[in-house]
Amino acid sequence: MPGENGLFMGASILIVVTAIIGVAFIQWVVSSINSFEVAQLYILDGSYIDTSSRILFLHIRNPSNVPIAIQMIEIVGFEKVDRFTRFNEGPYLMPIIVDPNSDRVIRVPLSRNYINGVIYQVKVYTATGREYTTIVQAE
Repeated sequence: MPGENGLFMGASILIVVTAIIGVAFIQWVVSSINSFEVAQLYILDGSYIDTSSRILFLHIRNPSNVPIAIQMIEIVGFEKVDRFTRFNEGPYLMPIIVDPNSDRVIRVPLSRNYINGVIYQVKVYTATGREYTTIVQAE
């Protein structure tokens, strides 16, 4: 009978070790899920083109847990502001980083004149290749 106690003890230890490894594995899987999160960007109401200063004001929200880099902003059919664009020989305008879980109003200097009351389509392109579209009014 002493062999049965040893067998029972060995089986018990094996079950406990397996349970510990299983719990650790499940915790690792759950923590890894956030690293595969796809960043989402929202262009909020209140975005507009100021015709007097020729500035596009974009109200952006990044609800994800990762920063988002904006590589280009386009007023469809009129102009593109990208990583090669400079304004009055100042610093390059792109990329623009939107921090995780934050709202930000981005001021984008424009080179063209826009007409008050006209609605324009705007596209925002991120470094990951995603594209977000909205409409804004010139005021």
